Amino acid sequence: MMLLFTSLIYLMLILFLPTFYYNYQVNKINDSLEDVYQAAKTNNLDTLEKSLDAFNTNTNITPILIDSNGKIIYIPYVTVQPDTSDEAIIGSTTVNEDEDIEIKTITCNNQDYVLYYASNIQQIDDVSFVLIQFAPYFLLFAIIISLLVSYFFSRKTVRPLQEMNQVASQMVQLDFHEKLAVHSEDEIGELSNNLNKMAYSLEKALTELQTANSKLKDEIEKEREIEQLRKNFVMAVSHELKSPLAAVMGLVEAMQYNIPPYDNHTHYLPESYRVLEQMAKLIQEMIEVSNIDQPDYIDKKETVDLSQLTKSILLEKQVHPDYNLKKIQLAIDSDILITANPKSIEKVLQNIIGNAFQYSTDEAEIIISVKKTASGWKFSIYNETDPIPEKEIVNLFQPFYRLEKSGNKVTGGNGLGLFITTRLLEVQGFSYSFKNEQNGVVFTFWQ
Repeated sequence: MMLLFTSLIYLMLILFLPTFYYNYQVNKINDSLEDVYQAAKTNNLDTLEKSLDAFNTNTNITPILIDSNGKIIYIPYVTVQPDTSDEAIIGSTTVNEDEDIEIKTITCNNQDYVLYYASNIQQIDDVSFVLIQFAPYFLLFAIIISLLVSYFFSRKTVRPLQEMNQVASQMVQLDFHEKLAVHSEDEIGELSNNLNKMAYSLEKALTELQTANSKLKDEIEKEREIEQLRKNFVMAVSHELKSPLAAVMGLVEAMQYNIPPYDNHTHYLPESYRVLEQMAKLIQEMIEVSNIDQPDYIDKKETVDLSQLTKSILLEKQVHPDYNLKKIQLAIDSDILITANPKSIEKVLQNIIGNAFQYSTDEAEIIISVKKTASGWKFSIYNETDPIPEKEIVNLFQPFYRLEKSGNKVTGGNGLGLFITTRLLEVQGFSYSFKNEQNGVVFTFWQ
C-alpha cells in the first residue's frame, strides 16, 4: 500500500509538476512586473531601478531597460558605461532560440522606456525529464521505506494480537491468571482491556461454579450418607421391633387360648403392656430421628439460656430415686446464651444427663460444668463409672448399639440415646467429644 501510494504521488509529480511550476513562474513574473509598473508611476528612475533589482532577485531573470533612443539605461547589478554605443551593446546581446523574449513599454517621468526580459522554457521542461530519470532510485527508496515501515507496523500491530491469541489459548485451557498489558487507548488497547475484563469475569464465574460444585458434591455425599444411614436405621428398626412385636403377639395368642401359664391374664397383660410401651417409646424416638434432618427442624433456632436450661433439667432429675445417692458437683456460669433449637438442646441435655445418672453406680461422682471460653462456651458432664474400651467408644454413636450385650432395655437402653444426641449437635454445628477420664467418662460439646 505504501509503495502504491508513493508511486502514485511520484507519477502525479511527473505529470503535473512542470505545468504547476510553469504557472508558478509566470505568476511570479507577472507579480514582479506589476511591482515594476507601480514603481514607474512614482516618476522616479531610482525607484524604478530598485524595482528591477527586485524583479531580477525574485524571478532570476535579468531585465534590460532601454530608452526611446535605443540606449540601455539600466541592467541590474551591471554598470553601464556612458560611452558605450547603443549598437555595440544591443548587437552583443544574443538570444537563444528556446528563449521567449518579452517586450514591455514603461512610462516613467513622462519618458517611454522599453523593458526586455527572457524566460528559459527549457529549464521548466527539464523537470519532467529529471523526475523520470530519478524514478528508479525513488522506486528503490520507496520499496526500502515501505518494507521498513511495514515491518515495524506489523510488529506493533501483530505482537498485541499474538499476545491476545496466547491469552485466549490459555483461557481455552481455563487458565485466567495471565493478563494483557494495555499500552494504548485505540481499538487494540480497548480489545485488550475487554479481554482482561472477560478473563476476570470468567475466572470469577468459574471459581463460583467450582465452589458451588464442591458444595453440591459435599451435599450429595452428605445426602448419600444420610440415605445410607436411613437404610441402616430402617433395617435396625425392623430388627428392634421384630423381637418385641413377636413376643407380644406370642403372649396375646397364648392368653387368647388360655395356654398355661399364660392363662394368668392378670400377670401377663401388664407384661404385654410394658413391652408395647417400650415399642411406643422406640417409635417416638424413631420419629424424632427422621425429623432431625428436616430444614424446618434445623432452622427453628432461638436464643437459649444454657445455664438456666441445665439447672431446670437437674431440678427435674431430683425426683429420680437415686438422685440423693449421687455426689453432684455444679460449676455453672450464669447467662450462657447460645443460638439453638430449644427442643433439640433440651433433648441433648436430657439424654446426656440421664445417661450420667443411669450408667453410674451409687455414690458416684457427677460433675456438670457450663463455662464461657475465649471463643464461645463449653458444656461438659463427667460421671464416675468403669472405663469404656476405646474400640467401643466410636460404636456408641451408631443407632441401636449397646454396651449391654444382654439386650435388656432396662439396663442397656435401646441404643438410640447417643445417636440422637450427636445428630442433634451435628445439624446445629456444635462440636462434641466423648472420652475416658480417670475413674469415669466425660461428654463435652461446645462452640
